[in-house]
Parts: sequence; structure tokens; C-alpha cells
Amino acid sequence: MLALIIAGLKLQKSINVQSQANEVKLIVTSIGSKIEETHPTGKTALNLLAVNHNITLKNTFIECIDNVCADSGYWWKFSVNEKESSESAHFYKVKDGDTIEFRFAKK
Repeated sequence: MLALIIAGLKLQKSINVQSQANEVKLIVTSIGSKIEETHPTGKTALNLLAVNHNITLKNTFIECIDNVCADSGYWWKFSVNEKESSESAHFYKVKDGDTIEFRFAKK
């Protein structure tokens, strides 16, 4: 009986590990708030952002996220794995283990 319980615990652990594969962390840092979410891979960074957030675009730039809008001194910065991305969020296809962040910050 004990062997069955131990086997069940090992199976549960491997299921939990498998459920974490092919996931991306999405962070939205705004004025006084930080939201962290987990999403599956296979989409662009902008597609992931659009799942739970209201987005306003101006040409190819993100102007507003959840009604927090860029102005003359602040804008939305896009980074991948803590490095500012040279690729637009429109085109960056997220990969397993990526941390994607949209941060409202000074230009």
C-alpha cells in the first residue's frame, strides 16, 4: 500500500512539472502596480498581452495598456528575459521559459 502511495506522489510530481513546460511569464508593470501572469507558448508577445488587457495601438507602437497611456515623457517598454527587445511585440513569438515584460517608464 505504501508503495502505491509513493508511486502516486511521484506521478503527481511529474504531472506538475509537465504542466509547467511550454509556459511564458508575462509581467505588466505600471504606475503602482505589477501584474504577473502565466501563458502558453506559441503566440506573439502582443497576442499574450491582449488576452487579459485592453490595448490601444498607434501605428505599431503600444500607446495604452489598461488605460495607462504613453505621453511626452513616458512610454511602454517591451523586454524579453530582462533585456529590452529589438524586435516588436507584434512579431516576437514567445518561447518556453521566456519572461515578457511591458513596463511603463520614462523615455
